[in-house]
Amino acid sequence: MLGPKYSVEAKKGELGVLRVSTIIFESLGWIFKRTPQEFDFGIDGQVDVVDIDGTLTGQVFAVQIKYGKSFLKEESRWGYIYRGELKHINYLLNYPLPVFIMLCVVVKDIWPRFYSLASTFLLTRLVSNHRYADVA
Repeated sequence: MLGPKYSVEAKKGELGVLRVSTIIFESLGWIFKRTPQEFDFGIDGQVDVVDIDGTLTGQVFAVQIKYGKSFLKEESRWGYIYRGELKHINYLLNYPLPVFIMLCVVVKDIWPRFYSLASTFLLTRLVSNHRYADVA
């Protein structure tokens, strides 16, 4: 049939966003605000942290979601290794909010990684020295 195609990659991306947003909402009670697709340059959404009595704390972080087993191919003793392109790593390091990279597979597990100031220094050094990032 002639018409636009819904790619396998787009389906995987959608599944990842749906899984992560559901877990953030159902398990934590926090608010996941999705980035519209036309403005998605790597950040899939932002999360507002809500405390136990339902008050928004003002704490916000960004989420980049990577869905599929291909992102879980390589491990170190500390966890999984995410190898992103330098242009994407640079974008994440310069993003004005803390960024979690969520690795998501068909089973129920998701592994986040927080870019703290300390890991940002390490990440920057790894990227500039080796053209990859071990952020797990």
